[in-house]
Amino acid sequence: MCSSDLSAHHLRGHAPHATTGPRDGSDGRVRGFRRSVGALSHHAAFPFAEGGSRPPRYHGRVPARALLVVLAATTAVYGRTVNFDLLSWDDRLHLVDNPWLFPPTLAGLKHLWLNPYFGEYVPAAYTAFFVETLVAVRFADPAAGVPAAPWVYHLGSLLLHLACTAMVYRLLARFVGWGRSAAVGAALFALHPLQVEAVAWISERSEEHTSELQSQFRI
Repeated sequence: MCSSDLSAHHLRGHAPHATTGPRDGSDGRVRGFRRSVGALSHHAAFPFAEGGSRPPRYHGRVPARALLVVLAATTAVYGRTVNFDLLSWDDRLHLVDNPWLFPPTLAGLKHLWLNPYFGEYVPAAYTAFFVETLVAVRFADPAAGVPAAPWVYHLGSLLLHLACTAMVYRLLARFVGWGRSAAVGAALFALHPLQVEAVAWISERSEEHTSELQSQFRI
C-alpha cells in the first residue's frame, strides 16, 4: 500500500493493521487479569455491595430472642442498684446540691448547656438529670433526708445501660450476624465489671451517654 493509499485509508476512518508484535492473545489475558484484580479489590473494599457476601442473619422465629436473654441477665445483675442511695462522693454535688439543677428550672438547664459545672461539660447527662429530677421530687421521702428519690436516677441509669446494650447488639449483628455471636459480645459489654461504675454511680452516667452516641453513629 503506497503512502497516498495509506492516507486515504486513514481518512475513511479505518486504522491499518498492526505489523509489529505477536498476536497471541497475551493482551487479552492481561486485560482479563486486571479486571479480576479490580473486582477483587472492589469486593474487599465494599464487601456488602450488590453481589458481595453478606453476614449471616439469625433465622430463628424471634430474631430478638438472644438480645432479650442478654437484657434479662443485665437487669438481674444491675437491678439491685435501683434501691441504692446517692453516693457520698459527688452524686449530691451534681444532683440535689447543684443550684442549676435543683430545683429544676429551664433557666438552670440552659446554664448547664452553655457552661461547664465543676470542670465538666456534660449537657446531655444534665438534661436527663433534669427530667428525672422533675419526677424524683414527687417521690421524695422527707424522712430519708434527701429532697429527691434516688431510685428515679438509678432507674434512669439502668434503662440507659439497657439501651446501650441493645445498640451494641445491633452493631455486632451487622458484622457477625444475629444470634449467639452478637449476644455474647453484647453480654460482655453489658456485664463487664468496668460497667459497674457507669451504672451504679449516677454522676458517672456520662460514660453511658458516650457509649450510646458512639454506637448510634456506627450503626
